[in-house]
Amino acid sequence: MTYRWAELTSRQFKRYILGGGDLAALPVGSMEVMGPHLPVGSKYFISLAVAELICAAHGGLCLPPMPLSPIEGSRERGGVSLDYQTALDYIEDAVCEAHENGIRRMILVGSFDEMYYTAAEIFQERDIPLMHVDPLHLPVDGDTSHQQYNNLLAGCLALLDERELLTKTLAANADMFKRGGYCAPDDEAPIKNLLFVEGSSYPSGILPHRYGANEYKVLPTPDIDADGAAAAIKKWVDAQAGPLAAFSTYAQVFPRTRYDRGLRTGGAAYE
Repeated sequence: MTYRWAELTSRQFKRYILGGGDLAALPVGSMEVMGPHLPVGSKYFISLAVAELICAAHGGLCLPPMPLSPIEGSRERGGVSLDYQTALDYIEDAVCEAHENGIRRMILVGSFDEMYYTAAEIFQERDIPLMHVDPLHLPVDGDTSHQQYNNLLAGCLALLDERELLTKTLAANADMFKRGGYCAPDDEAPIKNLLFVEGSSYPSGILPHRYGANEYKVLPTPDIDADGAAAAIKKWVDAQAGPLAAFSTYAQVFPRTRYDRGLRTGGAAYE
């Protein structure tokens, strides 16, 4: 049976639930300027690939991806942002509807800033256990954060079999790196790296920041290892069997465990 929820008939979905299936994932992407050589939907492809791989490997159903999320700083250059409340409402409605359909384990896959707190808030208000996977934290190798992101995207495009886009991205990276970081042969200004504090989504000392014409979060790198990244992502997904099994027990036995500011504080057993 397919792992893509949208491809199921209603009868197939019913058989999935009656057969003990209870796992679903919602990939949340963005249309965001990341690098001069990268598609603006790079986070969309990353979230989709990770969510589909989790569902395929662990018997879950992947919802159609939410393509947009709140972003900062890259509008007017191809970036498209949602209002935070709009995004939160969409995610909460999707989670609640999935729960009404019999899904008891829900995974949110995405990396926009408030994602973790969104999961905690829905858990607290709706008593629906959620797991948040930030694909940008997957153990993909890279000598720098730039190379790690480039590798991650390339690995995800390979997993999605987006061969044409992968080829174009690799070629753009190689061309721009070879020419010393210029966007195009007639560019007058070199690409600038927007300096970020480690672990933060905002530039140091600037909140929010409107990107300059040649400012980017991710720069071209000497090489990109799509195959190595794809293998690392698969290895990580396969290793989640234990956590997902524990998540199953938790979802069935402790659905009213409460969170306070995102931290578990205990709760009553399911009655």
